[in-house]
Amino acid sequence: QMKSKWRYNIRLGGKKLVIKRADEAGIETFYELFRETAARDGIALHGIQYYKKLFALAADYAKMNNPPAQKPDLRLYLAEYENKAIAGIITLFFGDTGTYLYGASSNQYRNMMAPYALQWQAMQDAKNAGCKEYDLFGIPPDDNPAHPMAGLYRFKTGFGGLIIHRPGSFDYPYKPFIYVLFRFAEKIRKSFRDLKKKR
Repeated sequence: QMKSKWRYNIRLGGKKLVIKRADEAGIETFYELFRETAARDGIALHGIQYYKKLFALAADYAKMNNPPAQKPDLRLYLAEYENKAIAGIITLFFGDTGTYLYGASSNQYRNMMAPYALQWQAMQDAKNAGCKEYDLFGIPPDDNPAHPMAGLYRFKTGFGGLIIHRPGSFDYPYKPFIYVLFRFAEKIRKSFRDLKKKR
């Protein structure tokens, strides 16, 4: 079900790039790419300690006396072109599901199609690890070109697969006044993001 252009991009990336599974030291490289992505796309990101903690917790949990199928396998992949990392993704293999969590790419060498090659590598590794499905995580509810994440919708659905609509998340304000302030701050942040994208 994959679109032909996606197949072409995967083949192109496979010829030009080196895809590596990085260790924790690669988080620094990934984070620099993530900062570029956040600035380019107007998205928020956590501090680097958040991602380091994510890997530390996964490693601690994997050491517990659980069946192999219940041990989280958190992976960082980096795509290199001419010995320079130009994109990366973080995935989690757990049970029978592989899940794409975070992705980042450089402003340079966009024509190398690194995000396509990275996803394809992760999909193959998920299958080899015994996963029965690969979850590309969230997308907008439909293919609306005016949606701020329309590009993400096109990128993820181009790989084929099944779109599953879930109920979504709901806020239950524990402190109503602070919640109102938070919602107001979110509206301002989104307005700035949308203005930045229009430039």
